[in-house]
Amino acid sequence: MKINIFNEVKKFRLPEKKRHVEWINRIANILQVDKKGEINIIFTGRNTILKINKEYLGHNYITDVISFQFGKNSAVFGEIYVCPYQVRKNARYYKVTFENELRRVIAHGVLHLVGYKDYTEDERIQMRKMEDKMLLIWENEK
Repeated sequence: MKINIFNEVKKFRLPEKKRHVEWINRIANILQVDKKGEINIIFTGRNTILKINKEYLGHNYITDVISFQFGKNSAVFGEIYVCPYQVRKNARYYKVTFENELRRVIAHGVLHLVGYKDYTEDERIQMRKMEDKMLLIWENEK
C-alpha cells in the first residue's frame, strides 16, 4: 500500500511523517486494504474542507476529516482530507493533545475507507473502539 501525504497548509507540518506513514500502512494491513492501492492524505485549510463538505456531503460547516473511497478500477484506493485547524480546535474541546487528535482523525478516515460508518449511535461506538485500537498501535510502536 502506498501512502501519499500532501500538505496545503502553510503553518502545518506533519510531525514524524515517516512514522505516520508506517503506522497508516500497519492499519491498512490489519484492515486488509488492497495492497495495490494508494491512500492520499491531504492536509487542507478551512475554506477547502468547507467547500468539499458543502459540495459532496451537503453540509455547511467545517469538519476535521472527510474520506472518499474510489472504485476498484482506480489506482488510488481513497483520499482523506484533514483540516489541522479543526483538529486543533477539537483537541482543545476534548482536552487531548493535537497529535493524539490528529492521529484519531486519520484513523477515522482510514476506517471510513474500509466501510465503517458513524451514522447511528451503535456505529459511532464501534468506530470509536476501532480508533482506540489504532491509537494503541501507535503507542505500542514507540
